[in-house]
Amino acid sequence: MTTICFKDGYLAADTQITVGNYKTTTSKLYVFPGYGVIGFSGSMSRILKLVEWWSKGCEGEIPDSEDKEDVDGILVNKDGMFCLDEGQGLIQITAPYFAIGSGSAYAIAAMAMGKSADFFFNEAASTEIYTGGTVDVIECATIFEKEKKPKYKKKDVKRSKKK
Repeated sequence: MTTICFKDGYLAADTQITVGNYKTTTSKLYVFPGYGVIGFSGSMSRILKLVEWWSKGCEGEIPDSEDKEDVDGILVNKDGMFCLDEGQGLIQITAPYFAIGSGSAYAIAAMAMGKSADFFFNEAASTEIYTGGTVDVIECATIFEKEKKPKYKKKDVKRSKKK
């Protein structure tokens, strides 16, 4: 599983993945221009299919999973924060913070005590077996600022005349 959480404009995730009895690391946070930033938790084979589907603009049928394991996600965009049930169903979260994955209880507790989104890692990685590696953090506002900034030509900009 994993731990992914959002608070105060930051999306954070651990990097550990477990393949059989082997632990290794990968990034679990993805930027989809025009859609937002997503962190996925669950079956890696299904996550990779969902990442491809999102990168193609969510066209066609949602990819199914042979292993039928759950995949959840957190989507953060200009409109707010959303839980992605099964990687697709948007449920808007209006709470000031949110977490998913096997270490989500640690993350929620840390954020409730005023800690930042990446603080969960200190507690969860030391006790929860599916959270580990390092922690990746994305400041979502910096991603949104880079998206779709209008580019004006000089002739398109009307300036008021000073009197």
